[in-house]
Amino acid sequence: MGHKMGIIRTVKSGLAADRTLAGRVECCQSGEHEPVTLQVVLLGIDGVVIASDTRAEIIKHGRTFRTADIVSKIVIESQLIYTFAGDECAKKVGAAVARAASGNLLSKECIERVSNETLKGWRKTFPGKDRLGYRKVIWVEWKDDRFVIWSATQDGSDGQFVAKSSEAAFDGKYKVFAGDEFNQAQYIVEHYYDKYPLRSVSSLKRLAAHAILTGGIFNSAGVSGLEMVVGNSNGFVPVQREEIQKLAKLSSAIHEENDNRFRDPVA
Repeated sequence: MGHKMGIIRTVKSGLAADRTLAGRVECCQSGEHEPVTLQVVLLGIDGVVIASDTRAEIIKHGRTFRTADIVSKIVIESQLIYTFAGDECAKKVGAAVARAASGNLLSKECIERVSNETLKGWRKTFPGKDRLGYRKVIWVEWKDDRFVIWSATQDGSDGQFVAKSSEAAFDGKYKVFAGDEFNQAQYIVEHYYDKYPLRSVSSLKRLAAHAILTGGIFNSAGVSGLEMVVGNSNGFVPVQREEIQKLAKLSSAIHEENDNRFRDPVA
C-alpha cells in the first residue's frame, strides 16, 4: 500500500464511444446551450475510478464552437491526478494546483489560494470577456495509504473557487461529479453506487462508463465519448482503448435490454 505513484503523463487514450459525430462542428451562443463535459470520480474499496467524456469546445473570433473531436480532460501527475470542466481556465487551475503541490499534500487553503490567483490572472488576460458561470476541477491524491478526492468549484461569473475534500466522508464512500451536473444520467450513479456498502474498481468502471455514455444520450449537444483512469496504491493507469470499447458495448447492451423490456409488444 505504500508504493510510489506512477510517472508524470497526460492521458492519451481519450476514446469516443460513438464516432458518428466526428468532425461535426456546432456553433453555439453563450448561455443558450447545454454544458460541455460530464465527469465522475468514484472511490472504491480497492482504488478510485475517474471517468470523463471527450468532447471539446473552442472559441474562434468571439464565437463558441463545439466539436466531437477527441480530447483528453484527465491529466496524470506524479502523485495525483486532476480533471477539469468549464474551459481553458479550469485546465490552468488544475495544472497550477498540481504544480503548487509538487510532492506536498493538498490543502483547502492551498487549492483556494492557487485556484483564485490563477482565475485572477485569467480575468486580467481576458478583461470583460470572462462570463463563464461555472468551472470545476477535481484532484485525486494518495495520502496516508488512501485516496483523498479534492474539488474546487466556481459558480457565477463573479464567483471565486471554493474547495471541498472527501476527508469528511468516514464511511469509505465518496463520489463527485463535474460538468453537466444536472444531467439525468447521474441517477445511475446516485442509485447504484449508494445502493451497496462498498464497490470494487471492476464494478465502478462499468458504472462510471454507463453513466458518462448515458449522459451523452441526455445531452447529445454537449457530451460524447469516454476516457477513464484507474488509481490504486501503485499509481494511476489509463484504461486502454480495447477495454473502453468493451465498456461502451456493455452500456449499449444495457440500453437495448431496457428498450426491449419497455417496448410495446408487437400485435
